[in-house]
Amino acid sequence: MEEQLRLAKEALNDEANRTRAGFSSPPDPGSLQIVTSPADLEAMKRKFSFLADYYNEFIQSNGLATIVKLENTAHRLKEAEKGRATEDKLANNRDQLAATTIKVMEGVDNRWDLIHPARFLPGAGCSAAQMWLFAREQLGNSPQTPISSYDMAAIGLRGCVSSKGWINIASPGSSSIRLVQFSMTGSTASKSSTSSGQVSEDNDSIEVLAEYKLALRALRAAMCYALPWNRSADAIIGFMEQTSYCQSELSNTDRQARTLTRWTDYVLEENANRWRSKQPFVSTGEMKEAWASFFSTMPSSASSGGRRPHLQPRAYNAPPAAGPKPWPGPMPLDKTLFYDDICIKWNQGRCLMNPGNCFTRAGRPLRHCCNFRPNPSNPSIICQRDHACCYFHK
Repeated sequence: MEEQLRLAKEALNDEANRTRAGFSSPPDPGSLQIVTSPADLEAMKRKFSFLADYYNEFIQSNGLATIVKLENTAHRLKEAEKGRATEDKLANNRDQLAATTIKVMEGVDNRWDLIHPARFLPGAGCSAAQMWLFAREQLGNSPQTPISSYDMAAIGLRGCVSSKGWINIASPGSSSIRLVQFSMTGSTASKSSTSSGQVSEDNDSIEVLAEYKLALRALRAAMCYALPWNRSADAIIGFMEQTSYCQSELSNTDRQARTLTRWTDYVLEENANRWRSKQPFVSTGEMKEAWASFFSTMPSSASSGGRRPHLQPRAYNAPPAAGPKPWPGPMPLDKTLFYDDICIKWNQGRCLMNPGNCFTRAGRPLRHCCNFRPNPSNPSIICQRDHACCYFHK
């Protein structure tokens, strides 16, 4: 059929080219009408099933090109109707959830070779925050029994989760969870310790952006295995992907992965606090607002290769040079207990609260300024500049 159309076009065009100008013009290819025999029409109907709906006379009088256009239009209309039917079906199914209950049969489950059928129920259709709160009511604040036999190799993440990571992820209220526990570095290398037995803070940071992304993926996969209802890690990954891993703020720094690691630990600890207080986890939208406050605690020279300005220690009661206003009437300093009203977490880069909204559990207000003491023998002298201690006083 296509060959006949081509030959007919060539013959008509050749005839038009040999006609005097102005007396004739080439015909419209779409108006070509090829008269075929009944045998040819039957053969075309067997090859093209959509032609079975048309009479032979209609095909001969309108041409194959017109029939194809009609069929394409009809196909698009059917697809549109199918899409509307699918949307209506999903909407009706959602409306019927409230009136539909699933009876869970009694049985046994040991998480290994005896798996209860309830594990294969469809996923809950409520909000992620509501699911989190339901889990809090059902499970309480006690940790689940941690195991490490989940098949991480099947998804290409063998060896990415340390033993401490599996223990902490089984307890949503644990403040000890850190992203480095889900990285290759944290799970294979032994952490160096100081003479006091504390783990060095530098070992809690990931230095390479690619390793940071892999650790985030391992965190989400481990959470899907251990606590399938917990979507807090997905919220963190959603924030990172929407902001392109905070490229606009960190593209000129040489420690992007370290900053993002501290930010992630920051959110993980806040999620643990919210679990204990029966509040929803930090959503992606909340992270967008909290990131600005977190980034403001970073040194202003972060984009210049990490050069630090010269700092002069100042007395405890001296006001900061710039930045957040100190709380009126600072609390008296007990030199014996070395107590002050400065937020320790803020100086470690782990406080999610905005300046002016940070309090202790007892309700005492805390200031966001540097708590570095240059002279241990005289703890009344504190830096109190507008920067976090972890960035300027290593």
